[in-house]
Amino acid sequence: MTHDEAKKSMAAEAYILDDLEPAERNAFEEHFFDCTDCTADVLDAAAVADGVGTEPTNVVPFRYYPQWAAAAAAAAVVIGLSSRYAPQIASLWHRTPAPIGQPARVTAREQVIELEATRAAQRKSVIRGDQPTAIDFTIPPQDVPPATYICELRDAAGIFVKGRKVSQREADEMVSISLPPHALHTGEYNVVIRGGDREIPGYHFTVVVQ
Repeated sequence: MTHDEAKKSMAAEAYILDDLEPAERNAFEEHFFDCTDCTADVLDAAAVADGVGTEPTNVVPFRYYPQWAAAAAAAAVVIGLSSRYAPQIASLWHRTPAPIGQPARVTAREQVIELEATRAAQRKSVIRGDQPTAIDFTIPPQDVPPATYICELRDAAGIFVKGRKVSQREADEMVSISLPPHALHTGEYNVVIRGGDREIPGYHFTVVVQ
């Protein structure tokens, strides 16, 4: 299910009212676990359905689990709204059991590969292929820092895996590149960092996928 389809079909409201067919429910769950807008819609729908208004609140993201922070916040608020949404709350943490004969889908926590030194050998990181992964690293300080850095994860053949822009302010903290399950395979990888027209010392590491 795409974001536009979820919006047009008012899937969040139907989800809270348990008015989705099993296939639609699974498709919506696949989408909204990674969509903060639809997670917010689920919260709003729950509040309206229960006749309770919720005020904005600052939610501290889980360290190393950024894509689950919205789901965690949703679960916390919906729990406070009404126990009648128990099935929906449960599915925020554990996906709806699959039909008989199909493998059950479970929530996967994000595993972390923390890179420690630029242009130096890193210890091999053993990860599970079926779980999301975060690559954490710091950008070496620059005498004249650029306004924006470009950080790219590439495999040993130089093939682009994923990248992100990092602002000058964000570069003062740990930088994280989040990857979905099965994005990495056993082999060597490089984090290439550029600031403006300059290449900045990056990272080289090895991954072993189980």
